[in-house]
Amino acid sequence: MKRSFARITGLLAIFSAFISINTAQAKPTLKDYGTLPEIQSIAISPSSDLVAFRKVTSEYDRLSIISISSHKQIANIDVKEIQPQSVYFLNEEQLVLTASEYKKIDGFLGFHDVSTAFLYNLTDKSIRQLLVPGEAPVIKGQTGLGSLIGLSPDGQFAYMPAYSFEQKTSPSFSGEKLENPDYSLLRVNLKEKKAPWVYSKGTNSTYDFFVDNKGTVLAQLNYEQKSNLHRVRVRKNDEWTDIFKETVEIREKSFVGVTPDFKSLVVLDTNEKTGRVAYYTMSLADGSFSEPMFGRDDADIEGTIKSFQRVVYGVRYSGFTPSYHFFNPQLNQRMKDIMAKFPEQSVYLSDFSEDWKHLVVYVSGSNFPGEYYLFSEGKEAQFLTSSRPNIKPEDLHPTGKVTFAARDGLKIPALLTIPKDKVGSDNPVLTRTTA
Repeated sequence: MKRSFARITGLLAIFSAFISINTAQAKPTLKDYGTLPEIQSIAISPSSDLVAFRKVTSEYDRLSIISISSHKQIANIDVKEIQPQSVYFLNEEQLVLTASEYKKIDGFLGFHDVSTAFLYNLTDKSIRQLLVPGEAPVIKGQTGLGSLIGLSPDGQFAYMPAYSFEQKTSPSFSGEKLENPDYSLLRVNLKEKKAPWVYSKGTNSTYDFFVDNKGTVLAQLNYEQKSNLHRVRVRKNDEWTDIFKETVEIREKSFVGVTPDFKSLVVLDTNEKTGRVAYYTMSLADGSFSEPMFGRDDADIEGTIKSFQRVVYGVRYSGFTPSYHFFNPQLNQRMKDIMAKFPEQSVYLSDFSEDWKHLVVYVSGSNFPGEYYLFSEGKEAQFLTSSRPNIKPEDLHPTGKVTFAARDGLKIPALLTIPKDKVGSDNPVLTRTTA
């Protein structure tokens, strides 16, 4: 496939300096194909001028931030102790790094997946953990502290859920485990390090909150283990009121986000007629559900396309290669046009600016070893970098789609990597390079 995308010389020079691209490199080894991508977690700032990326090698783990307009590196941070799994910009000055580690917790049995969020400030080059277990009012021993679900309109505060206590009721808290703690929404200061405050009090059965773009709490989600009662609650007349209740042993409905008008929650659930996961909305006014939407007979809705504040703009379908449907017709067509530039490849939406003027996509397949491209409105597509600098497109072996028939007749699709010297043989399977 011919590459016709614009390369920005200055930008490539910066990337090359930090990812050690060697144009005279030797043929890739088996290790090069088997290791995780060297370049990970690319994110763009709201203006798209700043690009952040993580570079991981056996020797170091660093996060770099570069400016496209000035062709300069803004920051180069050692994140080996953090090992962030995702990165995103809050604005042009602040970057959130979310880390997750499977480890033991003092005082608790077994291993647990512990997530944490860090804030990096580009102005003073500082980095700090936003919620720290054991630091009031955050209770010690909990695992999920990496979720930032909303911002105040002025950008000064973030809203993050955690098991905590209200300072006014527990002034002598010492950081020890409390019985049946409440899961509440905390207000966290992003401008300076101050103790967070309980912004919206939950219960010991609360597991999630949703807020709008003004910081107003829209809903509180609860699941009571003893009664198997799943509830969604909203504030009415200054009290929590149930708008949805269902008794289930396993939570089948996944409340994954809010609609752009903040009037409904987005729900993923199985459509009983098709057996496929479909998209629903639930009104925050009365708890009524919409008919299933955007469902397909040949695929499940695998996930949603949403901002870090969980405003949902589209859906992603399951399959060997990703496919999408966006609610905005212009955006939907734009994504189709982008995917058409990479026929027979896997095109993943990696990041986007809040106004959707700038999109970063990750492309992999028979002709792409895993490359990032920036698409900005009114501009030519820009190649950013390869996630695997040691592998060139000509080093790739073609991939074909094949179908196996099980003993009961069930057809099982699969992918087959084909040695380059076998392509073009009389075997029809080996001549299909459509993945």
